Parts: sequence; structure tokens; C-alpha cells
Amino acid sequence: MEVEQVLNTEFESAVEFLYSFIDYERSLFGKYDDRTFNLERLRSFLSTLGNPHERGWYVHIAGTNGKGSVAAMVAGALTQAGLRTGLYTSPHLITFCERIRIDGCMVTPGEIVAGVARIKET
Repeated sequence: MEVEQVLNTEFESAVEFLYSFIDYERSLFGKYDDRTFNLERLRSFLSTLGNPHERGWYVHIAGTNGKGSVAAMVAGALTQAGLRTGLYTSPHLITFCERIRIDGCMVTPGEIVAGVARIKET
């Protein structure tokens, strides 16, 4: 099997792994309660990854409309100012890699595969 074909298969498996988690926006299960929605699972996951949220500065953009545009403008301005930026947006148009950009550059399928492998190790 060619190297590119192997990477494509690994990339597809990595994206399927990410999609396997519950999407609470689309889920039709019952009410929202403290037992289901709390921060303990996220805190535990972040701790396993070495608490990356405790290093650096972050901009969290929330709201109903325009988040992707605002996020792209903020990331672009910060990148132009010489700061290192990471941007995650959803959904993507063509490939999952569009969702994650570092300093304005889309991540590669290989980086997605490596990132998922790191998550699975923890």
C-alpha cells in the first residue's frame, strides 16, 4: 500500500474517532442537568494533556451569528501583529483539516493523525 493511501486511511480513522463523541447540539436525549453537563470530564481530559489551557492567552468567541468571521479576523490581526495563533472553527466545507489553523495555515492530515494518537494515548 502506498504511503499516501496509508495516511488517507489513518486520517479517515482519526476523523471518525473524533466524530464518535456525543454531539450535544444534535442529541435528542432528555433534559440538561448537572449530572450530565459539568466540567469534571473536561478538567480530567485537560489534566491528562498537561493542562494546556493554563499556558498562553485565549480568545473565546460565543454568540449566535458571525463567530467564524470574527474568529478569522481576530486570528488574522493577531498573526499580523507577530503573535502565534491557533484557530478552530466548525463546520468545514471540504476537509476536516480546514477546522484547525496554526498561524493561518491549515493543519495537515498527518498532524490530525498525530494529534488523535496523542489523545488516544492518554
